[in-house]
Amino acid sequence: MAARTPVIVTRKGGVTMAVKDGVNGLFVRPRNSKEIASAVNRLFANDALARKMGERGRRVVEERFTWTKIAARFDKLYQDVYLYR
Repeated sequence: MAARTPVIVTRKGGVTMAVKDGVNGLFVRPRNSKEIASAVNRLFANDALARKMGERGRRVVEERFTWTKIAARFDKLYQDVYLYR
């Protein structure tokens, strides 16, 4: 996403917090090679869609995953843990 590339992901783990299906990436079912191939082919066949998804993905990274914002989250986490000791 940071490289302005749309992503193809499954609904496992934390990626669903950053990826919105059809907006900045595509969701496929886990271990489903046909869905993966279909998603890749969809992006290859539609440059405008791939470009739009890539730009939207980049925006998500810039808004939510800068080092400053990540550091602030860790700082808050550490402060919360310290307060509950």
